[in-house]
Amino acid sequence: MSILVNFFVRRMVSQFEATLLLSGESFNMFSSLTPKDSGADVSLYSRKVLIQKRVDSKILPDWARFLKGVIDSEDIPLNLSREILQNSDLLFKMKRTLTSRIIKFLLEKYKRNTETYSSFYKEYGDFIREGVLSLMGDKVEQDELMKLMLFQSSKLLPGEFCNLER
Repeated sequence: MSILVNFFVRRMVSQFEATLLLSGESFNMFSSLTPKDSGADVSLYSRKVLIQKRVDSKILPDWARFLKGVIDSEDIPLNLSREILQNSDLLFKMKRTLTSRIIKFLLEKYKRNTETYSSFYKEYGDFIREGVLSLMGDKVEQDELMKLMLFQSSKLLPGEFCNLER
């Protein structure tokens, strides 16, 4: 199952465009535990110039490392050598926006076609559970991410799943 997520965000202070792909290929949750491979396979560009080949947790949450894609922003704060990102409120807002857009997209997928989403969840459910645990300080996003979790129930047929709202 391959899913393409594409959006453009324009705020008063900044703007960025992101194209993310939920790849159909199998992804090992523990394959990116080495420091060399940490982060999502998402490239970060500033004005169409490559800044980072793999973004770190400043841009995307760690639980979203199964995503692939490109993020391009006009306003990313860089140091003088233009190789390292500087910490700023803009990066924090970018991360919150990307996280909320990913969660919103997955919720829409769940509501439209639960069978397709349940096959996605079988492959990537560990990442969703990791996200719920890692977002302990952010109650709003944690609650939204919990809506994406699926569970088996004794009231359903074997192999069928439901979420917390059902």
